[in-house]
Formats: sequence, C-alpha cells, structure tokens
Amino acid sequence: MCFKVWRAAIGFAYLRAMTDPKSLLALETSPPCFSAEAAAAFARDIFGIDGPAKPLYGERDQNFRITPAQGPGIILKILSPTELESAVDFQTIVLDHIQAMDPSLPVPRVRRTLAGDAYAFVKDAADTPHMVRALDFQPGRVMDDVEPPLPCCATSAPSSPGWTARWPMSSTPAWGRRSSGICAPSKSSAPRRR
Repeated sequence: MCFKVWRAAIGFAYLRAMTDPKSLLALETSPPCFSAEAAAAFARDIFGIDGPAKPLYGERDQNFRITPAQGPGIILKILSPTELESAVDFQTIVLDHIQAMDPSLPVPRVRRTLAGDAYAFVKDAADTPHMVRALDFQPGRVMDDVEPPLPCCATSAPSSPGWTARWPMSSTPAWGRRSSGICAPSKSSAPRRR
C-alpha cells in the first residue's frame, strides 16, 4: 500500500478514535492501582522480564520501571480501562515505523509479549480488564528526578540533522516548519504579544 494512503487511513482511524466521546472518559479517570509486586509479576509472566518494579508517575496510566539483573529493562504501562485499543494500536504502528525508518533514533521500542503481541490484558480486583504494554527503557534521567524545563526548551530541535525529513508527519501544519524539529510550534500557534 502506498505510504500516503496508509498514513491517511491510519490518521483517519486515530482521529475517529480520538473524537469518539468515549475517549474523553480517559481524561476523567485516575490511573489504575496495582501493586509493585503485581507489576513485577506482569513483567515476568507476560513479557519475560524479571526484576523489581519501581513506580513512576502517570497521568492516566500506571507506570513502572522494571530493572532486570542484565540490561536497561522496560517501562511497564498498565492502561486505564477507558483507553481505546485503536489509540494504542496507532502508537504501536508509529513506534514500529520509526524503528524501521531509522533505528538510530533514541525513541522507545515496543517490547512484545511472550506471545508476540504489542499488549495483553490483566484484570484488577474488581475484575475490570486493563491493557498492559511495555516499552524498552531509554537510558538517561527519569523525568521524576528532573525539574520542569524552561519554556524555551520546547523549541529545541533534536541533534540528529535531517531526521525530520525522514519523519513523514513532521511536514504537517500542526508540527510547525519542516526543518525546525518536532517541538517547534508553527507561527500560527505562537502566542501573540499585546
């Protein structure tokens, strides 16, 4: 399938999912409430990663860093029961596409389950199903340990020259000027001074 047709189809499905009134429920819910021990068991049984679970902040998801004896580990994400599968599928497609186009880019990689899926389902104490997914941990400072950035930091472009040319969505108006990077606002979205 032509990439433009594929991108349009995926974009339309994502837009439809995000404008579905049910998707707004995710903004009204708190993150799930699983114990660190349960998260470590999910990581071991579903993803094959054995190690302790350290809770991380999450606005809608419950996140844990799982650190095995060898390697950097994973970020385990237990999603809200209101999270749409189509939104998670879209995120997975985008991350897989980035990996295929430029594996050197420092973005999280989707860690597949032992069954080869992008996510699985677990149930809480009330028997409510939650999607659970994992991303490879990216070395660096965990944002829980970092002070909020200054507003000027939002316009800094990635250090890999020309990477936006390989990223097809970076040329859309919402992403700003093509050469300015993913974080730069477009001129029309910049705040006006009075």
